[in-house]
Amino acid sequence: TYQHGNEFYRTNVPSHWIGKNFNELFVQLKTTHNAILVAVHRISGEMVVNPANHTFSEGDEIVVIAEHDIQL
Repeated sequence: TYQHGNEFYRTNVPSHWIGKNFNELFVQLKTTHNAILVAVHRISGEMVVNPANHTFSEGDEIVVIAEHDIQL
């Protein structure tokens, strides 16, 4: 296993993200947390990597690559 650098983290989508799309939040995460938004884990259980047209809904979780767990 790799012991240094970035790791994958999964976290809940905050309420102020609901209704926003994947691409705009990809940019926001990179600029505010230096994290890369990788995937969405939908409330249905489906995991979608780099979705082209995803709008966040209540219950969604995200997967990011970052140096540490981020607080949204």
